[in-house]
Amino acid sequence: MNVQLSALPDSKTTRIMLPYNRQYVIVAVYEVLDKNGAEYEKTDASTILTKMSVYGNLSSFSISVDEQETGTELTVTMIHHCDGCLLYTSDAADD
Repeated sequence: MNVQLSALPDSKTTRIMLPYNRQYVIVAVYEVLDKNGAEYEKTDASTILTKMSVYGNLSSFSISVDEQETGTELTVTMIHHCDGCLLYTSDAADD
């Protein structure tokens, strides 16, 4: 299985290339959101906006699924982290 994971420089976005067709990835995303009791809305055929609790803190995410030649790209972007929470990045860890 060839899975490629990359974190983008803004440190709020992660992309992973999955060797599955787009529909399977979308079903898996909805299943995870449902099992975690997340609120979500579908904004278009490929993007889901969600609010879900991560370690007890409510945060907002954009999840998009795009079919590519080599599989399906899943992109998760943190839109808003919880109020009062610190967002750790490699720069913050150095201080």
